[in-house]
Amino acid sequence: AGSWPKAECVGADISAEALAVAEENARLNGLEDRVRFVQTDLFLQDFADRVGRGFDLVVSNPPYVRPDEWEGLQPEITQYEPREALVAEPDGLAFYRRLALLAPELLRSDGVLAVEIGAAQAAEVREIFRERGLQQIELHWDLAGRDRVVVARLGAQDAGRERKDEDGGAR
Repeated sequence: AGSWPKAECVGADISAEALAVAEENARLNGLEDRVRFVQTDLFLQDFADRVGRGFDLVVSNPPYVRPDEWEGLQPEITQYEPREALVAEPDGLAFYRRLALLAPELLRSDGVLAVEIGAAQAAEVREIFRERGLQQIELHWDLAGRDRVVVARLGAQDAGRERKDEDGGAR
């Protein structure tokens, strides 16, 4: 928000504690007038109604650790981060599937979705996005050269369309 003076931002999280930290950061940086925070769950049916629609950009650092990887994480991670902030049942990819499904509701025509990924998830996340019709899918690396961010664009024909859940039901 600080880099784009005209931007209006929405931060969403299921954790009240995480939102309290984010609100304090916004206040400390003089951004409280341009950032709105919403405590909600990405998997709720009315998620888009709660956070808004027609975004130019959606950025997410979702939980992406597989449940079987949790015990192998470094103690400095597992001792200070809640499991639910890092682990995505059942395979580490649930949040990417949900974001790809919601992209037509959340993004404006030609809007961009950018997500942080685990180092071994690039191919799977790109395929999830491709299957949901996202376009211009790019992979970006972190400073250590590991796969870290997938960026995709919503095609103009997809923006604002009614989504169909995995079971085929319209929402």
